Amino acid sequence: MYTIDKTLEDAAVSMGANTRQVFFRVVLPLLKPGIIAGAIFAFIVSFNNFTITYFLVAGKVKPLTMWFNEYLISKLDPTLAAISTILVCGTLLVLFALDRILGLERVSF
Repeated sequence: MYTIDKTLEDAAVSMGANTRQVFFRVVLPLLKPGIIAGAIFAFIVSFNNFTITYFLVAGKVKPLTMWFNEYLISKLDPTLAAISTILVCGTLLVLFALDRILGLERVSF
């Protein structure tokens, strides 16, 4: 939000847009890359939070980390290693695609 130029919002208001239009047509498109990157980062980090997932899981639907744990305990075959390799490669492909689409030069600290 700090990198968004406030003059863009002021320009939209001066051209007759109301607050809702300014948000959906100016601010949200500018925030979309950051929201997508944050969602992907949260998805990747969630694999490390097995302990929290273990205590919060309920019902018949199980998260992928819980399925991994149960499969690892019950069976000993290379299927889990293959799935993990596919997930790592998929994550790297998504990160590479985001870098190609958004570019690292747009990131400011």
